[in-house]
Amino acid sequence: MPNEKNKSLFAEGNIKVICRFRPLSDDEIEDGAESIIKLPNEAEENCISIGAKSYSFDKVLHSDATQDRLYTVAAEPLVSDLLDGYNGTLFAYGQTSSGKTYSMEGIIGDTVEQGIIPRAVNEIFNRIRSKAMEFEFLVKVSYFEIYMEKIHDLLDASKVNLQIHESRTRKPYVKDISERYVSSPEDVFDIIEEGRLNRHVSVTNMNKYSSRSHSVFSIRVNQKNLIHQRQLSGTLYFLDLAGSEKVSKTGANGVVLNEAKIINKSLSALGNVISALSDSKKTHIPYRDSKLTRILQESLGGNARTTVLLCCSPADTSESETKSTLEFGRRAKNIKNVAFIDERCSAEKWKILYERQVWQMRQLENELIRWRNGELVRPSEQVNFADSMYSSSSDIKNTLVDNCISPISFHSSATNMTYLKESDETLQRTYDKSEQIFELNSDIDNLKQQFIEKEDTISDLEAENNGLKQELESAKKEVKTLINAVERLARDYDEKCAELFTKEEDIKDLSEKLKFAQNTQNDCLLKMENLNNIKDDINEMMNHFSTGLMEITQSLSAEYPSSDSGTKSTVSLTEIANMENAMNLNEKFALLDNKDEFSLKALDDNLRKIALDEQNDMHEQSLDMKTMKEMLTTIGTEAKQKIRNLSMNDMNSVGTNDISEVCQELRPPRKFLNLDKEVANELDRLRQVIAFNQRLDRIRQGIIQLESHLTNELGIFYLNMRNVFNTTDASRETKSETFYIEKLEQPEPIMKSADNQNIAHER
Repeated sequence: MPNEKNKSLFAEGNIKVICRFRPLSDDEIEDGAESIIKLPNEAEENCISIGAKSYSFDKVLHSDATQDRLYTVAAEPLVSDLLDGYNGTLFAYGQTSSGKTYSMEGIIGDTVEQGIIPRAVNEIFNRIRSKAMEFEFLVKVSYFEIYMEKIHDLLDASKVNLQIHESRTRKPYVKDISERYVSSPEDVFDIIEEGRLNRHVSVTNMNKYSSRSHSVFSIRVNQKNLIHQRQLSGTLYFLDLAGSEKVSKTGANGVVLNEAKIINKSLSALGNVISALSDSKKTHIPYRDSKLTRILQESLGGNARTTVLLCCSPADTSESETKSTLEFGRRAKNIKNVAFIDERCSAEKWKILYERQVWQMRQLENELIRWRNGELVRPSEQVNFADSMYSSSSDIKNTLVDNCISPISFHSSATNMTYLKESDETLQRTYDKSEQIFELNSDIDNLKQQFIEKEDTISDLEAENNGLKQELESAKKEVKTLINAVERLARDYDEKCAELFTKEEDIKDLSEKLKFAQNTQNDCLLKMENLNNIKDDINEMMNHFSTGLMEITQSLSAEYPSSDSGTKSTVSLTEIANMENAMNLNEKFALLDNKDEFSLKALDDNLRKIALDEQNDMHEQSLDMKTMKEMLTTIGTEAKQKIRNLSMNDMNSVGTNDISEVCQELRPPRKFLNLDKEVANELDRLRQVIAFNQRLDRIRQGIIQLESHLTNELGIFYLNMRNVFNTTDASRETKSETFYIEKLEQPEPIMKSADNQNIAHER
């Protein structure tokens, strides 16, 4: 069956998927991990089940499958196709520590443990040696890795960050990559070992030698049949992909963590390409999303025969990673590749192809003439392009075989030589034209692809632009709403500030009035205390004076009981003197009463004026009291002296009534005796002042509560503003807000400071 396929110029088929499970590792066994895989049985040998879901692949290998068995199933068909002129690719995919590198390389030199690559190399050289002598072979290899999305040449460490280009046939290749010709498997193994030393590896919790890059090893075989002049070439790629990782399991950090991110990104791009190729509705394949997918462009949906090796762990601790790997293989199995034999045509082949094309053109011209003449051309008589192309290819191959049986007789005739020369020139022109046509077609395809990509990009940009416009309109509306809200808040804020300023002024005025009232109250209390002291002193003096006077009167009455005449002149003089003294005393008391009335009236009219004149009043009162004391002392002394100076005759003539009148005149005035009532009135006024002070205290408490309420409201307002506007001016507004709130929270110290300043000023 493979031989029949290889006889055609092209072959179409799906990607082949092989699934291999490794045994449980020692760490997994120590952790108590169990296998969750239902492996193949006799009825369904290529199916596998995890949980309730089944997967079907081209081949499923148990954990006890040998390396030789793996090579026979996965790589041996690709080696056969390589020698028949087809391109091939085999890449290993799976999570980290799932056995990819062991399957691809193994232990080189060990006939049992060596992997796919060394076995394939040995097979290629064995088949080359078994070929006949008329075949000539050239074998060359290259080895590079994709590390952190940069291509590194593993055979030349100085070549880093190599670029990917496209050939005339739009086949991607790595520019300036090192290629070495080899003549034996040992040469290849030395190159593999050299490249392995240059690979990037690290230690993780999952693997002691974890690959941190995708490695690509290629072997190209060019063969030429010296008799038929047939040239075939094919390239076989072996890719050992880095494993997908979970940071929680690998414990990656630092550089290893960055490597894991790039690896997962590259594998994600590969998964997107696989998904797009397996979906018939997709028109764009994202090959350019990563370096790995660009290199695998021909292997995925292009001119190559591809095999995917899925490496999985059977442990239940890796169930999610195993399911992801199997899903990747299930999608990849649906991709179809069309592989062509890479064959170079000789002059004889071009001649036959040219003659065939000329014959086909004549057939088409004849058919066209019949159509133009109105004849009906039956379908059986019409030219079939597909059949003609296939038959021409077959005829070319068969004719070459027939004509090459005796190449000596073919060149014996001079006429044939001339004909061949002309044919070669014609074929050369045809080849040049074909090359030009091919290049133009390639350019057209490129332009079409670019046009499609541009259209997709334009449509995406238009959709994005429309979305951005809608978002912009919505943002404008939101900004407008926010601006209006801010304006309202600003107006409210200004009103609150003005109201608060007014309240502060009122509080300041009330504080001043309260302070003044308190000072006035204290002054009045001191004044009342002084008045009470004065009253007590006067009462004491009057009592003492009255007592002395009564004693004198009683003494006179006892000594001169019958004297009632002869002393009228002396009594008259004494009466006049006493009356003058009494009038002076009345004037003093009247002056004192007037001053008291004036002080009380001034207290009612203007409390501030009383406070300022307090010291003067107290000084005057003290002088008045001193004067009054001196006056009373003088009056008493004079009265006693006058009474002693009276003669006995005068004293006998003084009657009891006259003495009573004198005593009556010497008594204090009525106004002075009503001083208690005036003091009571003054106390009532002081009580009114105290009530007024209490009212001021209540007003002050209400103002303090209002300040606290306004402070809380402004704090909530600025907190809401801070949440709504998170802009570059937020810090400046927040500082202003905080300063203002702190100012609001300190009204009493400010008022107290103002009170202290006012008190100092008044003093």
